[in-house]
Amino acid sequence: MIYQIIISLAALFGLIQLNRMSNSFAKVIVIAQGLAILISLITTTLTKTIGFYLFGLMLLVSIFYVLIEKKEFTQKVLMLLIAIPVFISFVFKIFHWPFASVFSLMMLIPIISYLILITRKVNIKNEIGFLTIILTEAVIGFSFAILFWLNLK
Repeated sequence: MIYQIIISLAALFGLIQLNRMSNSFAKVIVIAQGLAILISLITTTLTKTIGFYLFGLMLLVSIFYVLIEKKEFTQKVLMLLIAIPVFISFVFKIFHWPFASVFSLMMLIPIISYLILITRKVNIKNEIGFLTIILTEAVIGFSFAILFWLNLK
């Protein structure tokens, strides 16, 4: 329940940022991420699955967006360090590969990358919405991994 509230607040933040965005591709990513989160809040198994896969697809699309966008190299690397580990964790969860929960400890990389990115004096107004949603997923994954390791979950 708390997970759904936190990710919903991140989606709301991303959707609020739509007015500030000038890149329509970034707007589509944020809208689709928000839609994925909204769909996954409906409590049927089918809608949760559709929302999960749509969110994963948007993770992949956001990686492609970062790769094709004309940004400074370090900025691209930091944005990729936010999106790629979350996408890899998503793939581990889809295929039910072993150690998926252990891999969630790697979510510390997106958290640190996001903090570095927002403290630099760079223009990420088009990317802040979907990066925040991805970061929220990373923070939740990291917290689940910590709970797993502490045997609290």
